[in-house]
Amino acid sequence: MTDIIIQAYRAIEEIAADPRLIELRKLNEAIKTTNQREVEAFNRAKDVYERIEREGGSYHPEHKVASRTLSEAKQALYRTQEVKRYLELERQINDELQAFLDRIASSISQEIKTSNSPWTKSKGGTCNAR
Repeated sequence: MTDIIIQAYRAIEEIAADPRLIELRKLNEAIKTTNQREVEAFNRAKDVYERIEREGGSYHPEHKVASRTLSEAKQALYRTQEVKRYLELERQINDELQAFLDRIASSISQEIKTSNSPWTKSKGGTCNAR
């Protein structure tokens, strides 16, 4: 079992050294500085929206305005080149990591459920804004 753990740590080190992961970290910092105005506007809109959701949800009188403001702030942030590239890299890395985990699981047993397993169910689209 110790050999397996050592190999796992080696795999982690190799993954952490991936140039795309390094670029992802740099982009995260760049987004915080370069797109500070958009990030702050998005966070303010998200806070207002969450408060309205707690206070009355879709029945709150300001719900439509808050929802529209959040959507516009998210679009402004996600239109920037840094965020577009960040999301692209994030998707690539997540897909590769998931494929790696699926291979590990299937090599151990076909009974291990993974995210691509027919027994796991996706809940559909939601606003997963950061």
